[in-house]
Amino acid sequence: MWKPSAGIGRGQGRGWDQIVKSYRFLAITLALGGACSLFGCGSKPAADADKKDAPQPTLKIVTVTRGSLESILPVTGTLQALPGREATLSSPVAGTVEGVFVRYGQSVQRGQVIARLSTRQLLGQIQQAQATVGQNLVQVQQAEANALQQQAQTRATIGQAQAGVRNAQATLRVVQATLIGNEAAVRNAQQTLNRAQTLLADGLVPQKDVEAAQLALHTAQAQRDAQLQTVDGQRQTIAGQQQALAAAQASSIQNLVKRKDVQVARQQVRNALGALTTARSQFALYTLHAPLSGQVTLVGATTGETVDTTTKIAMIANLNTLQLQVNIPGDAAARVHAGETLTFTASSLPGHVFRATLNRVGSQVDAASGTVPAFAVVANPRRRFRDDTTVQTRIVTERRANVLLVPQAAVLTDPDTRKTNVVVVGADSAAHIVPVTAGLSADGRVEIQGGLSEGQKVAVSGQYGLPEGTKVAVENAPAPGGSSEAPAPDVSAPGNPGVQPGVQPASSGAAPASGSAGAPTAAPSQPVSPSQSPPGISSPPGISSPPASTGVPNAPAPASQPAAPGAGATGGGGTAGGGGSAISNGGGAGSAAGGSAGAGNGGSGSSGSGSSGSGSSGSGSGGSAGGSHGP
Repeated sequence: MWKPSAGIGRGQGRGWDQIVKSYRFLAITLALGGACSLFGCGSKPAADADKKDAPQPTLKIVTVTRGSLESILPVTGTLQALPGREATLSSPVAGTVEGVFVRYGQSVQRGQVIARLSTRQLLGQIQQAQATVGQNLVQVQQAEANALQQQAQTRATIGQAQAGVRNAQATLRVVQATLIGNEAAVRNAQQTLNRAQTLLADGLVPQKDVEAAQLALHTAQAQRDAQLQTVDGQRQTIAGQQQALAAAQASSIQNLVKRKDVQVARQQVRNALGALTTARSQFALYTLHAPLSGQVTLVGATTGETVDTTTKIAMIANLNTLQLQVNIPGDAAARVHAGETLTFTASSLPGHVFRATLNRVGSQVDAASGTVPAFAVVANPRRRFRDDTTVQTRIVTERRANVLLVPQAAVLTDPDTRKTNVVVVGADSAAHIVPVTAGLSADGRVEIQGGLSEGQKVAVSGQYGLPEGTKVAVENAPAPGGSSEAPAPDVSAPGNPGVQPGVQPASSGAAPASGSAGAPTAAPSQPVSPSQSPPGISSPPGISSPPASTGVPNAPAPASQPAAPGAGATGGGGTAGGGGSAISNGGGAGSAAGGSAGAGNGGSGSSGSGSSGSGSSGSGSGGSAGGSHGP
């Protein structure tokens, strides 16, 4: 490299720098020119020739169709007897089983005798109750007799006392009248004495008249005093008689006591009669009758066995109509409503699918299980289902009718923008990336709400990473979701248990038709090549898949997939002959020196020496396989 000397000035130094830069540019230009001369840079005809000779990628396509789509929620359910349609027969008392007259699984009618308990102990209780009743009746009779006797005695005593009072009072009145006479005689004698004394003082009468008057007064006073004592004595007699009357009246309280004794005795009789009636009524309890018509689901006792009130002697359930209970996860409960269709299968009936309708959905989440109960009524007139049978159910939570449908594999989702696209193969045999609006997705199919029309062809395999407008070869892929099986039979039962539709099982191994009210069938199983994303994991548009299946012309087959000879494969009406073959993974086209493989949609194809590889097209040396597009 040239360097300016130390004596050169500043201006001269800048000139040398320009010279050095010019030499560097010249060297780079010469180097690039030599490289282009060696590698043919700018040789457009050669590149066009390579592109023209490269085989076209083969896409599997399906037609956009209209149909129905259902979203399914799988849950586990239990078939049980309806509330009020199941009964447990237990012993009313502790005792011994005298006989059991049914067996497990037997059909019984309401009122039919199921079992009977020994009544030996009950008969003893009845006899004892009868004896007690007799004793109490005797006590009542004795109490009534005592009460009558007491009442008679009381009445007699009171009568006598009352008569004594009346007699004493009459005597007192007589004595009092006599006393009045005596007091009048005393007054008269006193007046006589006073008059005699006056006359004596006047000398008109002798002394003896005065003395006679004094004697008469003393006699009258003595009689009066005696009569006063008689009156007092009679009054005491009256008081005595009144006390006797009071005593007689007081003794009448014994009448109440005796009447109470009678009442007690009569109550004892009623109690004894009640015990007797109860004992007699237990005869009916010792014979157990079926409270409803149904089937015996449990026999829990045998003849001679000792049982108590906790022993289940038998259980009866009416299984003509069952209740299906399913527990919906709390986060999915908002999507389940009464009136929605469900299908279910039971391990005891393999190959059969049944359909019912939810008639009630709970409104509260169970804190322990985190689920919401939902119920359906299931008709079971042939009793194919047993009580407490566990079933696998599929609930239709969403249904779309007459919508555009494409397979799940046809929809590509950008993980960053979440935008969805499909690859449409037009009449120009070119792949076109079309943005679409996806809706409900279920059973390997996706609802297209916008961006496509019925009848368009969309790619389901080999479309990943294809540039817009790429010319492609196509072959038809099987449409998912189809089924020709009969729909699941409807075993829904109305609220009225008397109406019970028949159960018509589907054929063994049958699955309900897609879009019907039964269980939608799963999409046909499709092999997934290494370059394909599994369903639900889409590659973003414009991003190529791994080199094993790039989907771009001139993409070489990976070294791990060598060409191998093999028999020709028939596809789309064209037949590929035997020979060497190249295998490509995914939707890309594989190639090998020799020829190319063609695909036909119908009609006959001529045999060549090429063969088609797995999941793609292949060619072998020696010829080509062609196929004509027939009607």
